[in-house]
Amino acid sequence: MNPDNIIYGRTYNVVLSDLGKRQIKRTAEKISEREERPIIIMSSPLRRTMESSDIISNHFQNIPITIDDRLLETEAHTIEGKSMDSFISHQDPYGDPALELERPEYITSRMFAALESIRTAHDGHVTCLVSHGDPLAFLMWKLMNPHVGIPPMGELGKQYYLKRSESWRIIFDEKGNVSEYEYLPQELVA
Repeated sequence: MNPDNIIYGRTYNVVLSDLGKRQIKRTAEKISEREERPIIIMSSPLRRTMESSDIISNHFQNIPITIDDRLLETEAHTIEGKSMDSFISHQDPYGDPALELERPEYITSRMFAALESIRTAHDGHVTCLVSHGDPLAFLMWKLMNPHVGIPPMGELGKQYYLKRSESWRIIFDEKGNVSEYEYLPQELVA
């Protein structure tokens, strides 16, 4: 939850709400229901993602967690703490130089590098990658559209933006291409 409707960015002191904790627990349960067990979790170092990773790890009896700075939230120091509505109202906030946001191409590149390192190190095994909304949307766009440029955030968000505790299940072929994926929505959790 974001009760103040502000942009957190890379703020380290934001914690998961009780609802957020229940949602992540439900995500871990969904993975269990598929009779899948991750062997490792790769997480952004921000507190909220570390808490999410801990909940998943504990659900599976302490799966190791690796911290990777490449999974960090978008660098957005000029707008952290400002209203989320002002950001969402931009059709293409990443195209507005006044906002001084990290470039989508760089976000996509670092996210791909993190994904590739966990994928190749643990090929054929179930792994979890815990990151943030914008970086994950850029990553998923490029996975699904490897030869197409990144669209404005307004368009990207309609297709690939995950809400809190939502996830994708992605299977890669032997060449590292997506062979199958499934969107896993967050069920209503009280």
